Amino acid sequence: MFINKIYSVNTLEQTYKVDGYIIAEWRDAVPKLPGGKPLIIENSRVDKFIANGQWVPALEFINVVGTPESANKRLILYPDGRVTYDTRFLGTFSNDMDFRRFPFDHQQFVLELEPFSYSNQRLRFSKVTVYNENVGNQDIDEWWVIGKPTTRIGNVHYDHLEAGENEYSRVTVQIDARRNPSYYLWSFILPLGLIIAASWSVFWLESFSEQLQTAFTLMLTVVAYAFYTSNILPRLPYTTIIDQMIITGYGSIFASILLIIFAYHHQKEGIPDRVLIRRCRVVFPVVIMLFCGLLIVRGMGL
Repeated sequence: MFINKIYSVNTLEQTYKVDGYIIAEWRDAVPKLPGGKPLIIENSRVDKFIANGQWVPALEFINVVGTPESANKRLILYPDGRVTYDTRFLGTFSNDMDFRRFPFDHQQFVLELEPFSYSNQRLRFSKVTVYNENVGNQDIDEWWVIGKPTTRIGNVHYDHLEAGENEYSRVTVQIDARRNPSYYLWSFILPLGLIIAASWSVFWLESFSEQLQTAFTLMLTVVAYAFYTSNILPRLPYTTIIDQMIITGYGSIFASILLIIFAYHHQKEGIPDRVLIRRCRVVFPVVIMLFCGLLIVRGMGL
């Protein structure tokens, strides 16, 4: 298998497109060519040879979405009985992704290949080699491929099929990749950090009405920001790093509202509490920056 390109990664639908080649090789029991040079057949002529009795296994991707496209195909018959069949494919694939560390996450792009109609007793993969052409400038690509693709040949059991024909040989190819977080750092995390930092200004304002108005305005800004970021990822049963930072923004602004109300009521009762406000000017930035810094460090795996 030769992987040309992995692109159009859709984190919302957890899909990605793969452009590549499959090259399969086997040996016929009875050679079709008794002697001479190898015979090369391409594209539409391949179907004619198959119709005339040339055996070619039907291979299918298990985790493909829809029907993959096949641009070109070639069949090579050798005098010694070896047969090589290669085809180019372009398809959309799906795989479960883990976004807990988004946008510093690592993902696996997986291709699963099986025979369509031949069980393990009649067709079994013996060896698989994967080549990955990492084309492009890694400084601007959204995904960076890590290491070499890993391959595994195993057996898959299907309970709905009759005994003896319910195990199939499967090739699993896994390509590890790491997301380039640059776009999300500048377009999501930096604006969110500025919104949170702006909320600390309430401790420097003198008017209680201005403090409340500023705090509630920034709270609504974080809510709007949360709706904006929710369009990036699917609905998840866990929180990502960006989610945790948004929750931190909620908590920070809500805590500041409670503190300025507490200080205002003390002042109305004739108990000035300016020390609390002055301390908040330092405590809030230090605590929030340390917490967000730890989230980013943990996400980057430093």
